[in-house]
Amino acid sequence: MIRRALAATALVTLVASSAEAGAAEPRAGGVLFAVALLVLAAKLGGLVILHPLSAVFVPLFFVLMGFQVDLASLASGTVLLVGGALVAVAIVGKLACALGVVGTGVNRLAVAIGMVSRGEVGLVFAGVGATLVLGDRPLLDQGLFSALVLMVLVTTVVTPPSLRWAFRRRSG
Repeated sequence: MIRRALAATALVTLVASSAEAGAAEPRAGGVLFAVALLVLAAKLGGLVILHPLSAVFVPLFFVLMGFQVDLASLASGTVLLVGGALVAVAIVGKLACALGVVGTGVNRLAVAIGMVSRGEVGLVFAGVGATLVLGDRPLLDQGLFSALVLMVLVTTVVTPPSLRWAFRRRSG
């Protein structure tokens, strides 16, 4: 089964790279690759087959997103201010979700804090926004992209210790 999966992945990669070479949209091959992998996973018995691939590509994704950040832009007061505002809105917005948690005995604060982390979804949207062009200019300039990555980084880092605090508070 692993041999079939590797052979199919190689075939999908070949087809996706061929599609990308002739496509007007540079990400067409990547989209085709992702769709083909999902179809392949469904045929081969679920998403378990994708685990080895995700172990390689997920960290690579985060590294590539980090390389796109211009560290000099983080020294800008405006970028730090926008990043700080995004962090505040992201955290307060998710903490407000505690109001929607229903049920008795549920740690509402822990549920809301667990939702604070923005991780890969925020990075995907920031990455797409940075590559989209509107009137010869990127949709997101480097400063805003850096502010969004800063928000993702801060919310991802503060979530685990905040969750520990919420669970200790509840049990103690």
